[in-house]
Amino acid sequence: MKEFVNGLKDYLTSNEATTLFKAIDHDGNNVLTTDEISVELATINCALIMDMITRNKNTSGMSVKDLFNTYDMDSNNKMDVIEFSQMIN
Repeated sequence: MKEFVNGLKDYLTSNEATTLFKAIDHDGNNVLTTDEISVELATINCALIMDMITRNKNTSGMSVKDLFNTYDMDSNNKMDVIEFSQMIN
């Protein structure tokens, strides 16, 4: 865990890095696996994509719910691949 914390020292405080490590360590064994890191990176990637979408000229300042409702063209509270594609393009 010390190596992980040291690697983030330019970006996070020691306490923040430790908190991040513990959040990624899903099984609590104080060791990160590639699966644990992959899950978190995928989550971060999704968050970044949503941030980019909400910064779009037509969606700036919208909540995720508002954004979802805008592109849920048939108002069925589900987003199909066509609706999703329209949202991200």
